[in-house]
This record gives sequence, structure tokens and C-alpha cells, in this order.
Amino acid sequence: METILTIHYEKVGTVVLLKIVEYIHMGNVPGSFRILGNGASPYHFQLGKLASISMKEGERKWEDNGKRSQKWEVSYNVEGLTCTFSITKSTGINSDEELKIEMEDNTCREKINRHAIKQYSSGFTQIVGRAEAGLLVEDMICFHANSTKDVRGYVKGASMYVPYTRNTTNSSGGVTSTTICPYGSSGTRKGLYVTEWKKKKENEKPYMGTIAHYYANNGENLFTRGIDVGLSMMVKIRVSNGALFGVDELDFTVDGPVQHPSSAILYMIKEVTRTGMWTPRACPHCANIQRQRRWQSESDDSDNLPVAPGHGHGNSQNARNHGVFNGDGNGSNYERNIMFFIN
Repeated sequence: METILTIHYEKVGTVVLLKIVEYIHMGNVPGSFRILGNGASPYHFQLGKLASISMKEGERKWEDNGKRSQKWEVSYNVEGLTCTFSITKSTGINSDEELKIEMEDNTCREKINRHAIKQYSSGFTQIVGRAEAGLLVEDMICFHANSTKDVRGYVKGASMYVPYTRNTTNSSGGVTSTTICPYGSSGTRKGLYVTEWKKKKENEKPYMGTIAHYYANNGENLFTRGIDVGLSMMVKIRVSNGALFGVDELDFTVDGPVQHPSSAILYMIKEVTRTGMWTPRACPHCANIQRQRRWQSESDDSDNLPVAPGHGHGNSQNARNHGVFNGDGNGSNYERNIMFFIN
């Protein structure tokens, strides 16, 4: 984290205004934090008065059948509503491995009367195992649920739905299968859950996968302006070569939570839902950051050989802000003004 203080003087009539700007760069660009599965300690990060991010790492558990498991969990609490994203890794006595990835977002809460409150949520569950020649991917479970709390306690009902899947084949016969699940309340809170699996050939098992979750709360309605926040998590899964013990392992890394302008996330959700197409560069904020990182790399190496453009940056269409989302797409930069009046 980098903090910069700048001081500005301005004379208004007989009053001199001293303005101290505290500029904080959190470094939350794609690839930062990487908190899950990397030995990070539990933490709690406050985003203003009504929003926070928490991460906790569960204890390792051993079952009677010799199976052991460990769970990592990240939760967002925004204006009293919680979104939870968790990963549980299990390993059997025969070295069978499994990842269970779950997300549940409480998108809306309504007061029915003085005795009852109804809460709406959306969620997803994805289970991934290690196969002999790649990843063993089970069907994703998607649901909408509503819970009513009254004098009887909680009464919960849920309905399942089928997400949209798109398959594309490249010139070498490789297949990419992308599934998108947009969700959200009728208010200001929306999200998107995406899975992407890559195969070298149609009849083969996936050799790698990406699971992404995007969360946005723009906090605006007809009466009040609440918390404006956009967040994302991205999980990359593959089978690593177990060179040390001769046994392949189910490996995963997580980037996030990464903070974005909520307008960038909402725009991306709208476009991905409309086109059915997603890439890790679909978020204009992420694409803009990657473009800036490329420029910085080229600038740092300007005295040496030119740097060839990489494959990880966005194109001109999604790297620029065409007025479809607020801000410049830099994100993760906080500016706090401290005002003093000097007579």
C-alpha cells in the first residue's frame, strides 16, 4: 500500500483554505492479494462504515474414512447483506482430490410486516476433481432462494435454473466451454458467476479451468445513495505435474478480492449477458489496468529492446472508457480530502 500526501493552498476572500489530499493506492490490480490457497492469514478489511471484506481459513479436518479437507472463505458485507465465496479442498486416502467451490449472495431483504422479514439470495456450487488425464468437472448447480423469518424461525424455499453455456473451437481443435450465470435483485445489487473450461480436443477432459465471480452494489435508488462497490474473485484450476512425489496434484490459485468501479462491473454484466461471451478481460476496468501495466513495462524497458505486446492485455474496444461506466477505470485508488480553514 502506498500513501501520498499533497498540500494545496487556496485563498477565498479573507480565508486561506489549506487542503491536504491523502492519496492511497491499495495495489488491487488483477494478480494482487491472491489470498486463498496461498497461506494468507485471516483478515478483516473495512470499506467505509457500511461495507467490509473478511477472509478466514478453516482448520484442517480429518474424517473417519481418512479423508482430510480444508476450507477457505471470503465474505463481503455491504449494507447488512452478506455475500460468501468459499473453496473446500478434500483429499482421500487414495490421493483422490476434489475442489468444492460455493457462492451465496443475499441480494435483497424485505420487511413483510413487524413480525416477518423475507430475504432473497442466489447461489452456485461447482465441484471439480482430478482425473487420470485432466480435470473431472461436475455439472454446476445454480439456485435462487428466499428465506422468511417469522415467529416460526426460518422457512426456506429454493428453485434451480439452467445457466447459459457457449462452446467455441479454435483452429487447432481446442474447445473452450463458457457458462455464464447472471443474477441480481430488482434493486441495485447484481452479480455474475462464470466458469470456463479448456480442452485440447473435444473428446478429452479439460486440462484447465477458470471460475470467476463478479459483485456490484451501486447503492442508488429513488430515495437514498448507499455504498458503491464492485468486487471480483477469480479461481484458476489445473492439474500440476507432481515431480516431487510422482503424483499429479489438483492445483488452484485465487486472485482477489479485487476492487472495481461498480459501474464497470454492471456494464460488463450487461454485455456478457447480451452476447453470451466472456473473457478475463471482459471487465473494462481490468482491461484498462492491464493496458497501463503494459505501458509501464514498455516505459521501463524503453532504453533496451522494445517489449512485444503480450496476450494478457485488452484491445482498444474494452480497454477504454467510452462513457459506459463512471470513472477512468483505474480503481483501487482512494482519495481523502482533509480541510483546514486559516483566518
